[in-house]
Amino acid sequence: MTVQSAPESSLVLEPDLRRIHRSMVRSRVLDAFLADLGRRGLVGLVAPAHGYEAHLFGALAALRPTDWIFGDLRMGSSVLERGVATRSWLAQILGTASSAHAGHASAAELTAREAHV
Repeated sequence: MTVQSAPESSLVLEPDLRRIHRSMVRSRVLDAFLADLGRRGLVGLVAPAHGYEAHLFGALAALRPTDWIFGDLRMGSSVLERGVATRSWLAQILGTASSAHAGHASAAELTAREAHV
């Protein structure tokens, strides 16, 4: 049995791996922050992505910026990977009037048309 190596074009470069790792760590930190808000009753539905980060951010890394993603409860921080500002993301989570939904949507319904989310 011979083992073939992956073509050079399919390899993930070190800077990309570092960016993906930073995104995964940021996701964990934000999940802990949201869990704390949930325990205090400041946000309703909280579904952490703890343990799902690798497949989430690995899949996002394979997409083109023009590809649309349709998230679920555990994909909240994926909008940050797509370039949405943390302030805008938090406004949607908290359901404030300054959010994209003007406070009329669930925290699980994160959207950002400009980021194809």
